[in-house]
Amino acid sequence: MQEAIATRPRDEWLRILEEADIPCAPVQTRADFIEDPQVRYLGLRLELEDPQLGPTVQMGVPVEFRGTPGGVKGPAPSLGRHTAEVLADPAWSRPPAVKARGGGPPHPLAGVRVVDLTSYIAGSLCPMMLADYGADVVKVEFLEGDAFRSFGYGFLGWNRGKRSLAVQLKHPKGRDLVHRLVRDADVVVENYRPGVARRLGLDYETLREINPRLIYASVNAYGDGGPYVEKPGFDPLIQARSGLMAAQGGPGNPPVYYTCAVCDYAGAQALAFAVVAALYARERTGRGQHVATSLTAMALLAQAGDFIFYEGRPPEPPGGPDLLGRTATYRHYRCADGWLFLALTEPDGWRGLAQALGRPHLAAEYPGAEAVAAPAAGPLAAALESAFAGEPVAAWLERLDRAGVPAAPVLNVAALFDDPHVRANDLLAEHEHPRWGRVQQTGLLVQFSETPGILQRPAPLLGQHTREVLREAGLTDGEIAALEAEGIVASAPQ
Repeated sequence: MQEAIATRPRDEWLRILEEADIPCAPVQTRADFIEDPQVRYLGLRLELEDPQLGPTVQMGVPVEFRGTPGGVKGPAPSLGRHTAEVLADPAWSRPPAVKARGGGPPHPLAGVRVVDLTSYIAGSLCPMMLADYGADVVKVEFLEGDAFRSFGYGFLGWNRGKRSLAVQLKHPKGRDLVHRLVRDADVVVENYRPGVARRLGLDYETLREINPRLIYASVNAYGDGGPYVEKPGFDPLIQARSGLMAAQGGPGNPPVYYTCAVCDYAGAQALAFAVVAALYARERTGRGQHVATSLTAMALLAQAGDFIFYEGRPPEPPGGPDLLGRTATYRHYRCADGWLFLALTEPDGWRGLAQALGRPHLAAEYPGAEAVAAPAAGPLAAALESAFAGEPVAAWLERLDRAGVPAAPVLNVAALFDDPHVRANDLLAEHEHPRWGRVQQTGLLVQFSETPGILQRPAPLLGQHTREVLREAGLTDGEIAALEAEGIVASAPQ
């Protein structure tokens, strides 16, 4: 494929692939992306006067609230700029807190009902996070199921805590079943391509007529309009457009693909925040609203510190396909049995590092400020490489810890699950899954002292809770059986 693609210019290939509806995107720089027409269309390019830097171009508001819109109040403040203002008005008025329906269990989102129309990562992880903190989430799937069920264990990590309803959404009877759920729901989450929800009769305009208090949360690749709205979009394509791949690859080098879906994960977290904020706003206004974001916005949010452009801005730190780190004291080092990352940035810690390495002469040869600024590939880095190579990771970590030098082992996922600190902080959970048996995965990652979260159940089988959910919606067993016989709904074998 590389040989074939190399025969034509990039723009020609983009045109050919887009005409065939094949997902693709150009690899751009961050400077390109902030001027991208889709970024401009979404209002994500903001010109802001900074009191110190002068005119700047930076990221706009990454989540859109249709009913209670956000806005940028001003540039980052100078130190102490608002001290007198804050001290003069310490009594802030606050709207009433969100109340759990029926005064149920003391989980933060107890009583909140969510209809989950999502698939993939950015869509599915958001309602999973809501379920982790007490929401009742029903995952509504086509009869063939979420396409990401094929990812096996990954699906379990994006969908725990939910119940599954398998329904033929393209049939009027299937659509009516979802409308029935929406009547008593607080939240609908969807990540369809623009136009799909409307064709299914599941768009915000339709559903708010059924339930005016509904919070309707959307995430997709490019938003609901603009020049790219018809393009298929996935996380790697937004990585490519946004400058993320180019920056990690470094000038003159091939771009680097992040195997972690950076934009997807940011999108899920931002949308979960938006849902909670919209519920909070509903307590004040009594009205629901549509909240929306995009992977385009998330590419900016995940790189917010890099999307500040102004006259005289320093160049970006160089990347590289085999980048070990930025300086000799801030990089990976190979030890006798594995790797560690050294993260010393303060000159005061340099002498302790030299002593811990058994190389006290280095502290005399390199002053502290010079040592922490030394290049990642140079004489000092070579000396550190030689030292670290002589002993195993655990021995070095013990010495560095005693010396107060920041360092960590480079672990794979399996080793992380055995890490005593991870276990001590209850960051892991175990479930008994009906198909996979005993499953270990991440636990509750945010702790609430008074209203704890809850791990309700593992990710569901397709249609595992169809009958249960439909009974709760008021259908009789006979009505459910008739829908199953007609192929409108499906239930997993019990």
